[in-house]
Amino acid sequence: MIEIHTENIDSKAYTLTHYHNSNECYDTVKECSERFWESAPKTDSIENYQFGADAKSWSLGPMLLNNGFEHGYSVLSINDKPWAFAGVRKHTDDIALVLARLFCFYTVKPISYGLLLPFHLKIARQHGYKKAWTTFNAYNIHLYNTWIVKEFNNNKKHKRNNIMYEENDKMISTSKCLGELVVNNAKQTVIEWGL
Repeated sequence: MIEIHTENIDSKAYTLTHYHNSNECYDTVKECSERFWESAPKTDSIENYQFGADAKSWSLGPMLLNNGFEHGYSVLSINDKPWAFAGVRKHTDDIALVLARLFCFYTVKPISYGLLLPFHLKIARQHGYKKAWTTFNAYNIHLYNTWIVKEFNNNKKHKRNNIMYEENDKMISTSKCLGELVVNNAKQTVIEWGL
């Protein structure tokens, strides 16, 4: 099953396509991931996003092939061009991992947190989870620092008049930082939402 949601914002069409069976988006995500890593300035997290025979079982390619995102994988396109990608996974019976294996071609704010995240929280809620977590490894802690520490704390200086920014700010204001925890055998900064 595939869900498609389109929202027009500032003369652009943002289309969120959610694949309940991640095999259905494998080729698209593989092509985009390989293109992303060809030009990525840092490659310290590349083994989390590999495809092919040498990819670890917890890398993006095998996870998509084996439906490792129990609640689906999302592709967010802008004017029909894929830009951001992430999945929803079970962590415990009470906690879902949202924005799992997130990558995108340009700024994650506010697109991922203003459009993908609210959708992923809705999915987690529908599956009966009590909480949702998103995690930041050492290699992507800059996303947390940009999104929460700088973006939200400085937003009073900027006029927010776009639904993406409004949702982005809402997601931050309703979150709680749990600090560093070990999640899936790696120390990560965890952000939590109550559902």
